[in-house]
Amino acid sequence: MPKQRSVKKTAQQEKANSNNFIVVHDQVLMPWVCDKIMQGFDRLPIVEVKENGLNDYGTVDPSMQDKDHRFEHQNRIHGNIQTDGTLFHEIMDLIEFALPKGYEFAKINFMQAIKYTEGSFFPYHMDTTDPTDTGTCMIFLNDNYIGGNLTVNGHKFCNKQGTIVAFNNSQEVWHGVEPILQGTRYVLLIWFGKPDLEEDLFIDDETGEARYLSQEEINKLTNLGE
Repeated sequence: MPKQRSVKKTAQQEKANSNNFIVVHDQVLMPWVCDKIMQGFDRLPIVEVKENGLNDYGTVDPSMQDKDHRFEHQNRIHGNIQTDGTLFHEIMDLIEFALPKGYEFAKINFMQAIKYTEGSFFPYHMDTTDPTDTGTCMIFLNDNYIGGNLTVNGHKFCNKQGTIVAFNNSQEVWHGVEPILQGTRYVLLIWFGKPDLEEDLFIDDETGEARYLSQEEINKLTNLGE
């Protein structure tokens, strides 16, 4: 993913973890884009995994841990897509324009696709993710199924192919997926992190050019200048 970000957040906003929000891009991706992502997911090798801790799974074959793969869990098929792999870059070429932008969505930490089979669901939960995760994005890859509605913080979303639902602070926000009554549901998930303020390039609001932040700007964003 190109290291160019747009940062609009103040130190006060960064401090206020209660400022939760939801972003919806309704049917922003074309059906053929979603179909291509599903096809890429279905080609991934299926491997056995073992539980290393709460919501932490590693491959039984250690050589597959850092490679793209799928595994079965609670009647769902999870596909881990490595950020340095070919499939990741192919997907990003198709969807990057539509992804949410801003401080919480500066860089991608992890990408995963999930196939929900009939009867499967995801109970309401708050993520136990990496503490560096600041934003979560869900992309509906198909809608030819019944049930399986996503709910985030009390808001229920219709199943429409190509729709993106994103929110911040997933460790504080209740969300879940209702049972699939008929058919199969595919979704692409992306977890984001904050930008590297000293290393990343940012878009200047006035010139539109990419540049590094000044030390004064970094201080404001990291609360060092107060």
